[in-house]
Amino acid sequence: MTASARARFVLVAALAVLGAACVSVPTEGPVVEGRAGGEPVAPPNVAVLPSGPRAGDDPEAIVEGFLSAMASYEPGYPTAREYLTPEASAQWRPESGIAVYGAGEGSRNVSTTEDGLKIALRLEARVAEDGSYSAAAPGERLVLDLRVTQVGGEWRIDSPPDGLVMTAFDFNREFAAYASYFFDPGYDVLVPDLTYLPVRGNLPTLLVQELLDGPTEWLDPAVRSAIDPGVSLTSGSVVQAGTVAQVDLSAQVAIASAEQRDRLAAQLAWTLRQAPGVSEVALLAAGQPVPLTSSPNGVVSAEAFAFYDPTAIPAGDLLFAISDGRVVGVADTEAVPVDGPLGTTGGYRSVAVSLTGTRAAAVEMDGSTVVTSGLTDESQVSRFEIGSDLAVPSFDRSGRVWLVDRGSRSSQVLLLDDRNEPVPVPSGDLSQVRVDRLTIAPDGVRAAAVYTAEGSRRLALALVLPQRDGSVALGRVRDVALDSVQPLDVAWASATALAMLGDDNGDVAPFLVELSNGSLSSRGQVPSAVGLAASPGQPLVIGTGPVEQPDGTTARVLVRQDALQEWVPLVTAQAPTYAG
Repeated sequence: MTASARARFVLVAALAVLGAACVSVPTEGPVVEGRAGGEPVAPPNVAVLPSGPRAGDDPEAIVEGFLSAMASYEPGYPTAREYLTPEASAQWRPESGIAVYGAGEGSRNVSTTEDGLKIALRLEARVAEDGSYSAAAPGERLVLDLRVTQVGGEWRIDSPPDGLVMTAFDFNREFAAYASYFFDPGYDVLVPDLTYLPVRGNLPTLLVQELLDGPTEWLDPAVRSAIDPGVSLTSGSVVQAGTVAQVDLSAQVAIASAEQRDRLAAQLAWTLRQAPGVSEVALLAAGQPVPLTSSPNGVVSAEAFAFYDPTAIPAGDLLFAISDGRVVGVADTEAVPVDGPLGTTGGYRSVAVSLTGTRAAAVEMDGSTVVTSGLTDESQVSRFEIGSDLAVPSFDRSGRVWLVDRGSRSSQVLLLDDRNEPVPVPSGDLSQVRVDRLTIAPDGVRAAAVYTAEGSRRLALALVLPQRDGSVALGRVRDVALDSVQPLDVAWASATALAMLGDDNGDVAPFLVELSNGSLSSRGQVPSAVGLAASPGQPLVIGTGPVEQPDGTTARVLVRQDALQEWVPLVTAQAPTYAG
């Protein structure tokens, strides 16, 4: 069993709290240091050390002991294997996934069979062998048929489940989401791939092994790696010397091109910076330092590759909006028309601005036409009559404008490069539903979409996939489970999280959505909220519908959270957006 295999047993099946097996609780635990802003954070945890079966345990105690032993991380799970027959132990693969189940009334039903116990669990999520997390369907159950037989006079299980089964509480204590970094197809930016790893494992080794194993199945078609197939850790583990993680890889790394070595080092440095205490990486090949462009001795930090930052937006702190039908720039409490045609002519209802802050695309009030222009007085206007109800546009890293022409039941995604007429984008599953919002991530590889299907609004991620003819397509759509909250608007808050405006049983509020598992955290109530703007490292901005002003009139306003997390008004305007 490889180190990565042991790492990837994250089946999130929520088993109820198991009480029959004996455990010991240590009085001391590791100190988990913080990681860089925007990265997933491991929860604090106290190790719960399982004990093996006791002589004379009846079948019920053996089954409960096995479930309890799976609830705490151990490399290879030797304690849990003590509850299995020798044949079952040899075949059991805890690394094949994790089923996570919930607690509460009706979440766990146990019945006795002729040769063991049958346990029905209310499934909350699954973690695949590659470490990726997916929520279970509403009402989904997991049934464990655990048969027992006697071995040497003691009861043992001969039909263990595939992978691990854990309660949500135990899973959140033992595992956390971490990002492995891969490149976009052009090797211009790093893209995070979120997977779950044990928080008490050898984290530097587990992180490197995740890179060596490649991206998750979902992300794989859209990213590239500078790590060749077959490259492995020479010693089997990463050695941490002070703040330096020493990564000794196969000899073939030494003969790679300088460009490939630098890219490999960038992936390692960005990924390993999440390990507590690690600030630099020493790249070795068969024990010898690998020279890099920025470091002859192969020792580098993530800062040496800051230009690959997936959240780097040149004009990321520039906020724009619509006021009196014109495009305006918002600074503090002042809205000033932008330079160029979009700031002097009116009649727009929404706008998007390029990552560089130099071009904009605005949708006219009737929703049928998009207008593009530079943000200088010398800029020219291009008008494109497209459809009947255009959603808010979105720019990608290449400066292209993504548009959605919304129909009553389905939508068409279009791409505009400002030199030609908009062209349709093959959109797979999204072409069969009404897409209300589509926004491209700063990395250009992922897109977030709000769509309507079967009478409800949903949030999804999709991949931007380059085609052989130079075009692109949207594919690999994956829903983000939100329980009862229905999304209304969405924007990229970081490389690993979305900002979302959602309707929670009639109450509209902004949320932060963690992409590792879809968990929501509320950002407070904003009366009459209708839209939002977010950008990595920037404060969240909400646009409201008409609200009463001090002089008794009504107006649409922008509000922003201050340092005390209070929502304070900025300007009278609507449809806020950050550059990018």
